[in-house]
Parts: sequence; structure tokens; C-alpha cells
Amino acid sequence: MSQPEPIATIMIVDDEPENLYVLGELLQSRKHRVVAFPRGKLALEAALDQPPDIVLLDVRMPEMDGYEVCRQFKANAMLRDIPILFLSALTGSDEKVDAFKAGAVDYLEKPIYEVEVLARVETHLRLRRYAVGLENLVQERTAALVESNRRLKILDDAKTDWLSMLSHELRTPLTGVLGISELLFREIAPDSKWHDLKMIYETSRKRIQDLVVGAELLTKVSVAPETFKVKAMPLWPVVAMAVHEVESETQVGCTCDCRGELEGIQVVAEENLLLRAIGGLLYSATCCIGVRGRVIVNVEMLAGVVRLVFRADGLSLEPNALTSFFEVCGQAKLLAAGGDLGLRPALSLRILRIFGGNAVVRTLESRGVEIAMTLPVVEEGSVHVS
Repeated sequence: MSQPEPIATIMIVDDEPENLYVLGELLQSRKHRVVAFPRGKLALEAALDQPPDIVLLDVRMPEMDGYEVCRQFKANAMLRDIPILFLSALTGSDEKVDAFKAGAVDYLEKPIYEVEVLARVETHLRLRRYAVGLENLVQERTAALVESNRRLKILDDAKTDWLSMLSHELRTPLTGVLGISELLFREIAPDSKWHDLKMIYETSRKRIQDLVVGAELLTKVSVAPETFKVKAMPLWPVVAMAVHEVESETQVGCTCDCRGELEGIQVVAEENLLLRAIGGLLYSATCCIGVRGRVIVNVEMLAGVVRLVFRADGLSLEPNALTSFFEVCGQAKLLAAGGDLGLRPALSLRILRIFGGNAVVRTLESRGVEIAMTLPVVEEGSVHVS
């Protein structure tokens, strides 16, 4: 069942009492509230006190004509959105143009026809209600977005505080714990059954240290990226170093036959940060390979951009794992499958963004994942200041 139209307040401004009476009776018959004024100044004062929904305005009036009344309505922030319909015996095109220039939405010629007046009024009332409803909806959505952003900022600040605490507050006690553990293992004989635990300890120690260092760097990258000094630098040596370090750490082979494509390519970056970003993504790819698998590194040159692609032919990721891949500690699916990415993807993405780059991940159609990163290249002859 459709809802009845709400009662509207219609203001009539005309210096002829008969016109005020006729229009008032006509509009009140449609259950509208009518307020009538013989002078524009009185109408403006009343509108400021209680704005109407629509105004029917005569052109020729003493003291202040309809054009000036309309202009003053449009000049006031509280009244400018109220639709104004001119009623006039003037039928020339110049008068109509002046009315629309002043801000009117419609122009009706006298003598008026009741059916036409009612149709025009109802049409502009519906448009007004739609505009107000739309504005209210926008305000509601904006308020909801502001509230969501406020909550996200609280969560983001909490995450940053946690990372800062992890990197700074835990460093000293962890140093003591790890140092004592090292001394204890030195006291254990090599042939002791307890000595077999040393490999587990070494793996755990490295993971903890990587997490602390990564948390410290991630906090700095997120809070003060401008503190890092950048310069134009060749890309290939950094890629080669990242491949070497990841292969040594993971014992996973990487096929990287792209030296010829990368030599001569320069990017604007900070070397240690860029090495960390490339190494983090490459390491992440090694966590996705199958048994005895390899990571394949490919290069694509786009317009002003170099794209490094790391392909692993093993693990496939679910859509929700893809969307959270670059979030802090957002790789639960990979952890369950045996991969331990820590803060690497999140840190790599944020580093690349400092240098104007980006990173994405997708599941391959056959099996496996592809992690790709992009960086803008230095155009030949360009000058970059660190």
C-alpha cells in the first residue's frame, strides 16, 4: 500500500489579494498548508523563520519585484534550495529568461489554469522531496563512512601501537632470553639427545628476530615513510641479491633468467628497503611451491613500469586468502599449509608504495600462485634527487 504524500507548506507571494485567495483555495483543496504574502520583504522574513517547501512568486510587485525576491532566496544558504515558480502576466521570452537567471525552476503565465498549476506544483514538490531524501541519504552514508573510518583508524592505530611495542618493548628481554639459550646449548654435548633441539631453537630464534625487525621496519614505513632516502639505482643487482639470499635461507631453487632484460633498468628506491621488499615477495612465493618445486621469476616491461612476477606451481589460495594476503598477519591459509610469511607481504607492499609501486597476488588457472610487483622506471635523461 503506497504511503500518502506528506503535507507541504506552499508560500504564495502576490500583491493582488484576489490571486492570493484563488491560489490559496486551490492549493488548500489538495491538503497543502498555504502561507500568503502581498510583499516580497514579508515573504523573505517569514521564510527565514520557517522555510516553505515551494514558492509561487509574482513578477510585478511594489517595493521589491519577483526577480529580486528570487535572487535573495538563492543568495541565502538556508533558502537557496527551495524551488520557486514564477506566476506572471508577462509572456515575453525576455521575462522568462530573467526569471530562470534569477533562479526559478518554472514559469507559469497568467491567467492561470488550475490543472496546470496543480500539476506543476506537485511535480516540483516530488522533485524537492526526492532531492531532500537523496541529500539525507548522502548525509547518512557519509556519517556511516566517517564512523567506519574512525573505527578503522582506531584499529590501525592499535595495530601500529602493537607493532611498535613488539619491536621496541620485546627487543631487550628477547635478547636476554635468546642469549641465555645460546649459552645453554653450548653446554650441551653434541651427542646429547637435547642437542637435537638446537635446530628447532635456531628456526624459532630466526623467526622471532625476523618478526621483531620486521615489526620495527613496518611501523617506520607506515608512520614516517619520508625519512627514507631514495635515489635512482639499477634494479638487477638488487634482484640478484634477493634471489641469492632467499635461496640460501629456504634451500628452494629460483629460476631467474632475466638479467638481460633488467640490466640498464633503473628505479628510484632505497637499496636496503627495495631488497627487503623483493626478498619478502620472493620468500612468500617459496612458501607456495609444491614438493621439489621452484619459483620462476619473470620480467614484463610496460609503459614506464617494470613488472617482476614470481610464480610458484604448488599451493592455490582461496579468494579470502588472496584478499588478506598483504594484511598484517593475514596469511592464515598459508600458515595452515606450512608456510610462514610473518610480516613479509605486508611490509613488501608498503615499501613498494613508498617508491610509487604496488604488489598483487592471484591464483593461477592450473595450480599455484603468482605474486607480481611493479615499479616505475627511471626514464633516460631523468634526474632524481635523493
